[in-house]
Formats: sequence, structure tokens, C-alpha cells
Amino acid sequence: MGKKQIIFPFPTKILIAICSLFHKKHLYDKLNSELVVDVNKAKNMLNWNPPYSTPEALIKTGKEYIWTE
Repeated sequence: MGKKQIIFPFPTKILIAICSLFHKKHLYDKLNSELVVDVNKAKNMLNWNPPYSTPEALIKTGKEYIWTE
């Protein structure tokens, strides 16, 4: 999308310690886990099919993001 990413290494043990110190270990678990989305329930309950595949939707979103800037 033409944006530079700022990625830097951060020691996992320090992040866990910080989250634990503030009683927010669940936030570390969310940050460190994979994002999994299952649309089967919506498809079954609503008799719905997504209009785009995941790769198509990502490309479309990226193009629209660039176009609106």
C-alpha cells in the first residue's frame, strides 16, 4: 500500500513480564496468537456466501485504501 513499516524486535520475556506486571497477560496472548476467522456459522445461519475470496478482498481493500488517500 506504499506505506513503510516500522518493525523492531522486542524480547518476548520482557513483554510477558510487563503484561503480567499490569495483570494484562491476556493482551499478550491476543497479540501473540494467530487471527482465525470462521465464517461457516454466518454462512449456514444466514444462507450467505461472501462476494469475494480472501485474496480478492485483500487486493480490493488495498486498492481502495490507496485510491482514497
